[in-house]
Amino acid sequence: LDKGEGGVARRDGERAILGKARLVREGSDLTLISIGAILKECVRAAKILDQSGISARVLSVSSLKPLDLESVLKAASETGGIITVEEHTIIGGLGGAVAETILEMGARPGFFRRIGLADCYPVVVGDQDYLRKSYCMDASAIAETASAAVAMSHL
Repeated sequence: LDKGEGGVARRDGERAILGKARLVREGSDLTLISIGAILKECVRAAKILDQSGISARVLSVSSLKPLDLESVLKAASETGGIITVEEHTIIGGLGGAVAETILEMGARPGFFRRIGLADCYPVVVGDQDYLRKSYCMDASAIAETASAAVAMSHL
């Protein structure tokens, strides 16, 4: 579904580095890891979560290969859980790469969720905002998934 920019300007002097994730926002309750233009929805979701007292770190991954193992493992150990967000099928994408990394390296986040397209071909037609809402990838849906995951982790 990805068709645009991430919507979050780089800081002065900040450069994109292949294989290095960009820490867009600090947080402690969970980490939203995104790739591509869906980044702006993750930043919006983090702001929604703030209103509920949930602190969300936001990481922007520039590449799946190489994946920034250090940033992913740091997020898994320093925050309560991981949620990957991608405008791609959840099969064989960012979520799978992050899951493989954290499991193989022995990290144990409190929870792990993947937000993306189910294993299907998209059939909805519309602009980017409409598609994100239709496939539960807009800021509101991301925040709902995050809130539910945090709540479940405290049971």
